[in-house]
Amino acid sequence: MKKDEIIALLQQQISFLQEQLQEANRKADALLEEVTSLRNTLEHKSEEETRQKRIIK
Repeated sequence: MKKDEIIALLQQQISFLQEQLQEANRKADALLEEVTSLRNTLEHKSEEETRQKRIIK
């Protein structure tokens, strides 16, 4: 394999890996958004539960 062929192959691999990394980052961002949303929902429910307990007392 010639030097130019090796360089071209490595450039293709770099490009492929960059695309995979971008996709993984998009998925991680989506998961972080979901976790944040779930955390906010849980906090809201906890606050609501506290209010309900106060009303009951």
